[in-house]
Amino acid sequence: MAKDFASSVVKRIYSLATEGEPPIWLQRLCLLTCLLVFTLGAGSETWQRELNAGMHAREVGATYDSIWALEAAVKGAPDSQSRTRALTQLGLTLTQAGRLADAESILQSAYRQATEQTRYSIALALGNVASRAHDRDRAAGYYQEVISSTGGGDLAGDARIAAELNLIGLRPASERLPLLEQLVPRLEDIKNSDRRARAFYGMAAQADEALASMRLPLGNLNPMGPATADTQILRPKNYDRLLELSYSGFAKAQQLAEQSGDGLLAVDALDSLAQLYESEGRFTEAAEINRRALQSTAGLTLGQVEFAQVRLEWRAARLQHRRGDDSSALASYLRAAGHLGSIRQDLPIEDASGKSTYQTLQRPLFVGLADLTLKNVDSVSADQQQARLASALDVIEQTHQAELQDYLGDRCSVDSVSQATIGSVAPAMAVVYPVVLRDRLEVIVRTHNGLLHHAAPVTAAVLGNEIQNLRSELLDAGSRDFLRSSRKLYGWLLEPFEQELANANVQELIIVPDGYLRLIPVAALHDGNQFMAERYLISTVTGLTMTEPSAPRGKRPMSLLAGLSNPGPVVDRLMAMGFKGSTELTANATSRGLLDPTDHSVPGGEAVSQAMSLRTELALPGVRTEIHDLTPLARSRSLLDGEFTVERFTREIQSGNYQVVHVASHGFFGRNSDQSFLLAYDNIIKLDDLQRLMAAHGNQIAGIDLLTLSACDTATGDDRAPLGFAGAAIKARARSVIGTLWAVSDTATQEFMKGFYTSLSQYGKAEALTRAQRMFIHSSRFSHPFYWAPFVLTGDWN
Repeated sequence: MAKDFASSVVKRIYSLATEGEPPIWLQRLCLLTCLLVFTLGAGSETWQRELNAGMHAREVGATYDSIWALEAAVKGAPDSQSRTRALTQLGLTLTQAGRLADAESILQSAYRQATEQTRYSIALALGNVASRAHDRDRAAGYYQEVISSTGGGDLAGDARIAAELNLIGLRPASERLPLLEQLVPRLEDIKNSDRRARAFYGMAAQADEALASMRLPLGNLNPMGPATADTQILRPKNYDRLLELSYSGFAKAQQLAEQSGDGLLAVDALDSLAQLYESEGRFTEAAEINRRALQSTAGLTLGQVEFAQVRLEWRAARLQHRRGDDSSALASYLRAAGHLGSIRQDLPIEDASGKSTYQTLQRPLFVGLADLTLKNVDSVSADQQQARLASALDVIEQTHQAELQDYLGDRCSVDSVSQATIGSVAPAMAVVYPVVLRDRLEVIVRTHNGLLHHAAPVTAAVLGNEIQNLRSELLDAGSRDFLRSSRKLYGWLLEPFEQELANANVQELIIVPDGYLRLIPVAALHDGNQFMAERYLISTVTGLTMTEPSAPRGKRPMSLLAGLSNPGPVVDRLMAMGFKGSTELTANATSRGLLDPTDHSVPGGEAVSQAMSLRTELALPGVRTEIHDLTPLARSRSLLDGEFTVERFTREIQSGNYQVVHVASHGFFGRNSDQSFLLAYDNIIKLDDLQRLMAAHGNQIAGIDLLTLSACDTATGDDRAPLGFAGAAIKARARSVIGTLWAVSDTATQEFMKGFYTSLSQYGKAEALTRAQRMFIHSSRFSHPFYWAPFVLTGDWN
């Protein structure tokens, strides 16, 4: 009875959800109801409906809903053939979502179950997964399998053409032209107009990609935008032929798509044509084609259209800005950002070509919007200025959220903590938002009394050079050369607000750093008389919307102290990964006074095995003293060397007994989460592993208040590496994290951590950190900022 009722509801809701332009909530209600039917034991008829619902959700861009529905379809498949179909469709959705490892696993299961006559379509999908994973050899193998398949019929023939086209895409751009030209007549022979349209679109995209490699951006081009006329074009003999192939292919695809009723592909083809005209400097034609494409989106199903509208409105904004119509450009930017917000949850981390959607879409769009929002903001009335500055802060927060998602390769983890709102700040506090633009540095400061603003006329290139100078000079503990760059950066960032901050009695700064500014500690900026660490309590956040300040702590927290002075089997793990030492971790060990870089007998001596050499490089003998010194300062449990295994560390964390976790072991943060890890005695702990080991077998953990990484290091010159601190906090479910921007000597680290934890028993985290820094500043041995400035608190400052 219940099954029949649910089935009838599914039929009605599904018919509504697939007709016209139903709201997103109705589409999701359909999918959830389908899942309910499966729990009641639905049969093959509902299985087909569920499979269709999952495919429909993918078509409209609702990838998460598609995954849920297709996973249910796999479980409820009435036979092996149906299960293979459901697995294949699930693999396609996972590929679209950018979950390539999961897609590979699912498609391999489908591949093993498929018959020889139908396996070619799964091999094509596996080739696309391998191509997106940048495994060209494996992708080529799958494509060759499709080309060699003996399956008959139009579908198999079209799949072979698609495989040949994809195989051409694996070739260097300079080799594609003759292969694409040879393929054009065969594309014309494809009987199905929809598949013929997609084939021409793919061919044109291949030619366009080859063209892009021939365009070189000029020095004054905004590097975050797409290619435009501000681009120097090398025109070898093949350029014009590739250009014609691209023009004609997109135009043909658009014409065929309209004939077959594929409105989304028709819009995509017009979008690509408009981009081609824009890249060639034909802005009037680009604007006209872009206008036609925007008009065409009006007839598309809600859920399909938003991603295309983001690109089209963004291009409209660029072209309007180019001709000096900033008012229209700002309106277009706002519409593009609105559409982007509606699809943010389903936007893959990487697009179909394997490029970061943050780098190619989100960041340049947000930067353009912030640029126009802040342009001439000081010339408007006070009320208008406050409104525009508040709007700019919303954009900045979205930008930082998107970048952290890109760094972690995961939207859900960041979304789960992106719940705070930007409200008023405490009376003695100020939040500083630097915004690095191509031609200037914008700085917005939020105080209890409102928003302050200043624009420094310094280009991004000049600012970047000064930041690099300061960082390199801070690493020389025997020099005071850093003062010049330190004062200059202070003048650009904070000096314009000096009087207002004093009038507001501001004593604490929360920094929301942007780009290369993450590489330097604001605490080390100097006003000519003193360091900022002497004037303010200083901490950083990735964004206020990702930070929920806690109430002050009561009794002393329970602490877990984990340290690695002599690595064990983790060395074998590192060697299996291809790690041979003499990299950033070696530099870390050297700067901590553990290796003599001139002693060639240690790391590379012929008498010492590679494993023993690496073990010597990674040794941190001072860690024993560090853990020993910290033990009496807190209610704690210690894990040292052989006790600090991944399994033991996991068990202790999952007990839920600890509010503070201190890890004194090598840690390295690179450009993304895959390049970021900590060393335990027996294995590495990647950022994603932190999230898994925090899961207490289904039980909820209260969460960690503070994660301290006292021997970590960030990749030299990589402005994204410090995002690893925020990433570690999110993955470890920690309210805040302390990390170091560069490696510090063992002796200094021991003394610093002793001072920090002594103060932490009485004060908040930001104040405890600042007190430890001030203790060093006024010491005779460690007064140079090399020793105290790299310790950075990220997240909750209380």
